[in-house]
Amino acid sequence: LRGTICIFLKYGSGSDHRANEYVLGNTDHKGDQRHQVLLIQGNPEIFAAVADSLDFKSRYKSYVAGFAKEDDPTIDEINEFVDEYKKTAFAGLEPDEYVFYAALHVDEDGKKDLHILSANVHLKTGKSLNIAPPNWQKTFDPLRDLFNNTKGWARPDDPNRARPFQRGAWHHSDKESAKDQIHEYLMQCFNNGLIDDRSDVI
Repeated sequence: LRGTICIFLKYGSGSDHRANEYVLGNTDHKGDQRHQVLLIQGNPEIFAAVADSLDFKSRYKSYVAGFAKEDDPTIDEINEFVDEYKKTAFAGLEPDEYVFYAALHVDEDGKKDLHILSANVHLKTGKSLNIAPPNWQKTFDPLRDLFNNTKGWARPDDPNRARPFQRGAWHHSDKESAKDQIHEYLMQCFNNGLIDDRSDVI
């Protein structure tokens, strides 16, 4: 079991339309079928058009809130979370000054993951808008904690949810297999609150 995990992904300089295809597509990164994909707020087409027009190195931000399966947030609660996310990410801005959209993935077992994509631009000035600078956790982790505590959702820092790990033997036939194992191990550590940022990984 894991708590509600909220992170910004490293992606943001690739194809904006490909990002849309992934977030709104019927299959995940493993090729597994998604049970349901719901557009919660925003307009994916406008997001892609705006982000694609930018000449910045990083054109968009991708944020994911992965909910523990047993929490099963309602659509109203998801919308509430997105509203508070907007207040945090775009503090001081009016709705016509930024572009974003939020989509919900629902697995067959009921687990839900929320994806929020936003273009890295202030629409009125055309200047770069970085909503997740270094140490973004200090701004966004309180949002996660607010909902975990007020909704009674599972917390990743709950010691009752921690699991011991055994590294075991690393048998792999090629570099990609080794990378997959390392990635899986680090994600387990992250999901259980054992690592929090780049320095912890190092």
